[in-house]
Amino acid sequence: MPRKNSATWQRSPASADVVFFAAAEVFNTARKHALKWVNAQAGRDGGETEEQMLPTPVSPTGKVPATGYLCASEFTLPAIVSARNFITRNAAPIEVEETDLAAFLLDRGLQEVED
Repeated sequence: MPRKNSATWQRSPASADVVFFAAAEVFNTARKHALKWVNAQAGRDGGETEEQMLPTPVSPTGKVPATGYLCASEFTLPAIVSARNFITRNAAPIEVEETDLAAFLLDRGLQEVED
């Protein structure tokens, strides 16, 4: 699929922008759950690592320390349902919000942490 900023990119009607978010205090546990879900979707170890899960640190000031971590992407609607079911079934400390990254950050008063 072409990148979103590509002139040829078009959203599938069966997909949505999603933000997966975990508070800093449950980040390590959330990453483990996120990797389990990703591997379950692939039906095997998909080669991803915990370090790739929820890779974006955020805070109210955009400076360290991070108060949360997130992953924002486009997912198919069945994948979103699967993620929500997995999170509920496993009591994973991950929030799922169907929104784009800019709106999520604005609503929560957060900024991406600068390196």
